[in-house]
Amino acid sequence: MNALVTGATGFVGGHLCERLVRAGANVRALARVESDTTRLPREVEVVRGDLEDHPSLSGLMEGRDVVFHLAAARSPGTYGHTGRRETDVEGTASLAELAAEGRARLVFASSRGVHGAVDGILDAQTPVQPNTPYRRVKAEAEQALSSLANRANLEHVTLRIPSVVGRGAYGWLGLYKAVATGRFRLIGSGRNRVHPCPVEDVVEALLLAGTANDVGGETFIFSGCETASLREFIELMAGSLDASIARVGIPSFPYRLRGSLGLFGRRGTGLSPYEMFLVSYEIDNDAARAGLGYEPRVRLADAVQSMTSWYKETGLLD
Repeated sequence: MNALVTGATGFVGGHLCERLVRAGANVRALARVESDTTRLPREVEVVRGDLEDHPSLSGLMEGRDVVFHLAAARSPGTYGHTGRRETDVEGTASLAELAAEGRARLVFASSRGVHGAVDGILDAQTPVQPNTPYRRVKAEAEQALSSLANRANLEHVTLRIPSVVGRGAYGWLGLYKAVATGRFRLIGSGRNRVHPCPVEDVVEALLLAGTANDVGGETFIFSGCETASLREFIELMAGSLDASIARVGIPSFPYRLRGSLGLFGRRGTGLSPYEMFLVSYEIDNDAARAGLGYEPRVRLADAVQSMTSWYKETGLLD
């Protein structure tokens, strides 16, 4: 495989590059001038460029047969996504046009969050109702790819990536620090179900999307092999930190009321307390299993322990 990876210096992108190199793939990574590429495997060819600067993408697709598009706009010094349309929609369209010209398959990393803060079992047929700026541009980028595929020779597969856990997952750091105090309280009982995915399984889904037959134009949602109650999930974190969480949570009624009235999600890019602590969902892996041959294998407890070990090794919890 001759692969191009955007977002290679990010959490999932870094793991993907490592896996591709181990598999013997020829890997090229697109990185902004200011991006730190020192953690990428030395075998990765780094090309400096920016999705918002079309001329900088010249020659990027040469010799590539698969493009893994994971890049998304971030605010400097933060771990969250901003939902910048110029990067996430227009930049995606520019990259897709180059992929179509080069007859490369584009694997687009969208988000489970395009479905919004919805309870129940999620699959690719669940209505798209994004509720944050980042999720809205992801949904718009999906539409842009579909439109381009209808008028150009673009072969693309869309993966709606779930919440990801594992080594390198900066996004959970704030929650970890709160849990590490030993005074953490849930909102509500914590009985709602959550369905995070170990990063190793996310990488597996990406690789399958890059190689599976007869999936052009398809959209898949997937996650790990285990769901957990929110309390169980956070207790895994607490246990790995030799901490505990309070038995009695904060009353949930005010948060449920605000969530039902749609008062969360109007500002900022992060998850609302309602969605983080009270929404109950599970992701249906059946379509990804049938279409891609996807089979998640990593236990949630192992992924959380790996994430905790990494936080400790890097001193992020100090």
